[in-house]
Amino acid sequence: QYMDGYTVKASQSNGCFKLYTYSFAVVCPNMTINGTPHNGVVNAFYSTIFTSSGSPISPTWSATNLPNGLSMNANTGEISGIPTTLGTFNITITTNIYNCLKNQNYTLVINCPTINFNNTIASNAIVGTPYNLDASVNVIGNSNPVIYSVTPSLPSGLTLNSSTGQISGIPTKPM
Repeated sequence: QYMDGYTVKASQSNGCFKLYTYSFAVVCPNMTINGTPHNGVVNAFYSTIFTSSGSPISPTWSATNLPNGLSMNANTGEISGIPTTLGTFNITITTNIYNCLKNQNYTLVINCPTINFNNTIASNAIVGTPYNLDASVNVIGNSNPVIYSVTPSLPSGLTLNSSTGQISGIPTKPM
């Protein structure tokens, strides 16, 4: 808020004095928000810390439009938690020092974990002979359980274990 006319009087005991009027404003500091959110993985712990510069006072932090499962620590500027939603989120980070606000927009992406099949080669099954195929996966990025399914239906006599990814059994007719 701008105030015009603060008059200072400098005087001596002999009655001599001088007046001077100062005009100044009290303004917000020129704050900068430092940091960039990195991509995260759904259902895996996420943490990133923002900092500020331009003020000797630590700000209060807030964020809008964070993915479900994430929150911002108002004192430290850390966004952390376990995101439960995939997607691209346009978030706004705000610092607040005595009602002086600085906003910065960012994009935060929450991806699927990396999923790789452990075995990518399948041998032919022979009618009347036990068959096993490891169709399991390795998941990098979170520890959520994997549920397996197959389409179309497997040949007669073969089944897929929905918990392990193993295709096994004894096929009963050629295809």
